[in-house]
Amino acid sequence: MRRPGFTLIELLVVIAIIAILAAILFPVFAQARAKARQTMCLSNSKQIGLSVYMYAQDYDEVLPSTFRRVPPAPLRTFDAYVGLVPYVKSLNLWFCPDRADMGCDETPGVNVNTSGKCLGYGYNWGADPNAGGGLLLLQQNAPDGTRVSAGKSLAALTAPASVMAFADTYDYSSSSYTIGVTRILARYTGGQSTNALRHGSRFNVVFADGHAKNMKWRGGLYVGAYPAAMPASLQDALMYCGDENEIIYPGLYNIRCGDLITMTHSSLMFWWPD
Repeated sequence: MRRPGFTLIELLVVIAIIAILAAILFPVFAQARAKARQTMCLSNSKQIGLSVYMYAQDYDEVLPSTFRRVPPAPLRTFDAYVGLVPYVKSLNLWFCPDRADMGCDETPGVNVNTSGKCLGYGYNWGADPNAGGGLLLLQQNAPDGTRVSAGKSLAALTAPASVMAFADTYDYSSSSYTIGVTRILARYTGGQSTNALRHGSRFNVVFADGHAKNMKWRGGLYVGAYPAAMPASLQDALMYCGDENEIIYPGLYNIRCGDLITMTHSSLMFWWPD
């Protein structure tokens, strides 16, 4: 007497159904994991935003500063995030779960990240970190070789709730993390597609008043040559400027911050496809 069982055809049908379900569900699971990482990153950003607010309250409404001491004096750097460390529960808040690259070794004695892992968020030094326009005053050089960029006061910003303070970044240049247009992708190794950027190109942004949200960004090549990224809409890109009327590159080009952003966004970026 034959015992009941599955035929070969029935087994193959079951295997085929499982394969189809896996093909459907695995991308869904991957998207869910990516969304969870984005949510965790946004939660980190909100806590960083709270630290910005508390720092400003403790320092007469002045935002974080940076400095860098160069040879022949001993090399030392003090990035903007260092001043906020006492206001957060853990340095781990500064690590984005979607940024895993290593090699961001901090200068001993000043910076507090000794893990070698790159932080996930950069400070708004301006669209061009060397020109002004962001949250830092123009760099001043001290006799001992220290280059200081003092933080601006909240009163100097036209609308703190509409000025970026920190955002997702791939930068680590000159021992600092920024969101400058041509520096934000400094260590990016992905493909030339906007959607290949972190969080599906929806970067988490902390604003000068302390709130945080995610915004659509676009990647591309600045003047067709340099990897670059900035907010996808011009209105959002203008949030680089503490004051759109501030003159940047003073004594050189004397251009309004808002005009630089508009020109860069409209004419100088060769955008990647989605």
